[in-house]
Amino acid sequence: TVLPLPEPNGLITGVVIVVRDLRRIKDLKERMQHHEGLANMEIMASGMAHEIKNPLGGIRGAAQLLRMELEKEDLKEYLNVIIKEVDRINYIVENVLGFAKPKKTKFEPVNIHKTIEEILLLQKESPLMKNIEIKQEYDPSLPPAEADEQKLKQVFLNLIQNSLEAMKNKGTLIISTKLEVDFQVLSKKQKVPIRMLLVEIKDTGEGISEEIKNKLFTPFFTTKSRGIGLGLFISHKILEEHGGGLKIIKNKDKGSVAKVYIPSKRI
Repeated sequence: TVLPLPEPNGLITGVVIVVRDLRRIKDLKERMQHHEGLANMEIMASGMAHEIKNPLGGIRGAAQLLRMELEKEDLKEYLNVIIKEVDRINYIVENVLGFAKPKKTKFEPVNIHKTIEEILLLQKESPLMKNIEIKQEYDPSLPPAEADEQKLKQVFLNLIQNSLEAMKNKGTLIISTKLEVDFQVLSKKQKVPIRMLLVEIKDTGEGISEEIKNKLFTPFFTTKSRGIGLGLFISHKILEEHGGGLKIIKNKDKGSVAKVYIPSKRI
């Protein structure tokens, strides 16, 4: 904003320039839109999940009994498909219930580096890791986070898997940690602003378009043929429960960057 700077005689001898950083306002607007969608989704999901689970149990039980009575193996295979697909639907329903009625968050000191290393160890034998180079750029002075370690593992596992799938068995996965200097939170409990730990998960995949970026945290939106579209949505909610956040942006070189913000203390 530019305003004239007049003298008492009416002459304008200069200007006053006011610069406002609107990034935080933009972030708040995005969060408000997300919360409105989340509230409606939780009400619908809770009711639907309970209604769907009951008939699913009946279908699965009937298919198992029928499979025991059949002698032809080719007919049994059809029932195996039914049972497998019922289990898949049940898995989706359990995930829906997970974000509609999440488990209580257990806060404790968490070594972020140790948590990430455990996730990478789990992924070591995955076919997705073939021909993938991993670079770890950790800040050794990073303090512990006050968080629920199991829920953070769910977040990191989901984000790392997304990066590996985006690279299609060829590329570089870079995981870095640092203290975020530009993003601090002041709460009612704390007189001193709480610093955020920042974990960045970068890949060299195809990246994301602006159209897809705007839908990433929408429930059931997915670009994967076998995906259910709840991974990023649930990860975003977990981090918000912690007082942090999640952003996914296009990497300036190639691929995407997932930015995970975690408070160094409980908010």
